[in-house]
Amino acid sequence: MTRALGIFFLLSTTQCSWCAAPKPTADDEPKDRDAAPAALEGKPRCESVSKIALPGPLEIGRAAPIGSRVVAGARRGDRDGLLEVDGLTARFVETSSATGDLPPPLPIVTGDSKALALAYEGHPRHLVLRDPSSPATPIVELPPEAADESLAYDAVARSDGSIAIAWDAASDEGEAIFATVVRNGKAGAAVRLSPKDVDADTPRLVALGPTILAFWIAHRALPPSDAAPQAEGPGQDLDHAWMEMLAFDDALEPTAPLRHLTPDAGRITFFSVEPRGGASLDLIARDGIELQPGQGGTALVLHISGPDLPAPTVLADHVGRGVPFVAGDFALFDDATDRGRASADGALSPEPTLDAARALAALPDGEVLVAPVAGTELSVLRCRK
Repeated sequence: MTRALGIFFLLSTTQCSWCAAPKPTADDEPKDRDAAPAALEGKPRCESVSKIALPGPLEIGRAAPIGSRVVAGARRGDRDGLLEVDGLTARFVETSSATGDLPPPLPIVTGDSKALALAYEGHPRHLVLRDPSSPATPIVELPPEAADESLAYDAVARSDGSIAIAWDAASDEGEAIFATVVRNGKAGAAVRLSPKDVDADTPRLVALGPTILAFWIAHRALPPSDAAPQAEGPGQDLDHAWMEMLAFDDALEPTAPLRHLTPDAGRITFFSVEPRGGASLDLIARDGIELQPGQGGTALVLHISGPDLPAPTVLADHVGRGVPFVAGDFALFDDATDRGRASADGALSPEPTLDAARALAALPDGEVLVAPVAGTELSVLRCRK
């Protein structure tokens, strides 16, 4: 159940309650880091309650809820588009020709409950924003990027109708996060958000009234004398990676100092940002440091609701790729052997319905929409303690 979801949400609040005096570095180690691994129970707690037929074989990307609907980026054959799921029906809306093995489009939820599609297109590749209702004419095309292996980008719609877009790309000082704001079909100049003394990748954006929060993974390679190839063992730091957050306005000017959200000594590999109502959100990140070989990483959660950041706490152990998908009291994830697992109240259970699948979105009734890695139908799961 590879977790590859982005979060796009818009709040009516006009103040950023945690943009005040900073606590620049999260030095505290995650709570319960050395706790004994949870025992694996024999009985699954999640069951499939319904199936939704897909309109043919699809590669499904990141998803976003819109009320009772779910919209996900998708690819069918050589066509990119959006997959719209409403109740027990699924519809694929084409937006453009697919380019090579680039990922499916990213759905961007606007204030009028529409979904736009943002995707890399063309040669050289560049980000293109389209409206599925009139896809032939792009809303905007960003300039081509320098050659770079990363395909990470994100975007969020703001209350004034503008759209903030962020991506990572090579720079003279290493990998960096850049951003622009699109207004009335025109993109402003690209601005570097991440500091020059670190490499940064995998941006995520959240809109809070007039403020935009940008999150990314930052890392600093070990000195060359310490970076010789060697076998990796438990607790062996070949590279440090941590989470950073920056608040900025619609002119891409910072409104508060840079914040470190996780310890610099960690090794963050994946993360997601989840809204929790009001001006609160959760950062969920996977730390790849293994306490025992082959055990998998540790999922950390950081509850953000003000300027005083708490230490991250452990959400789940034995986490494979991606980060857990949190639905109510449950954290759903892949373990180190790519088998589905659920964790709730410290109890870990095997979940065959999550094998070779990943959670797309939480549904209004608490159920979870799940997509297969390969298959022709979606599943709706219900999990009980």
